[in-house]
Amino acid sequence: MSAAAPDPSSSDAGRFPGDCDRWSLTAAQAETFFALSTELDASVYHHEYETSRCMIAGDLVEDGRQWEFQINGAAKGYWSNGNDMRYFGCTDAACDPLVLVPHIGMGP
Repeated sequence: MSAAAPDPSSSDAGRFPGDCDRWSLTAAQAETFFALSTELDASVYHHEYETSRCMIAGDLVEDGRQWEFQINGAAKGYWSNGNDMRYFGCTDAACDPLVLVPHIGMGP
């Protein structure tokens, strides 16, 4: 698993390069994040969840299949394997200590 780094999908990732240094996850914490998360469709992931400047990336295996994952500091993450993508978001309060910004929703 990588150390937290600027998330290239964030529009202001480069503005505060040291910001990500204060966030880290162990492999067990990353596993907990995904266990507490709900699988989302791509539209919900992209439109109803904020994007933090920071992300953590790594690899995981589920049912014998290798995936690369990314957890964004704004309580969302995804798994990728070639063209296959799975999106996740965590609204559970137990995710709050695992992320930089708890999910607050993008509603009006």
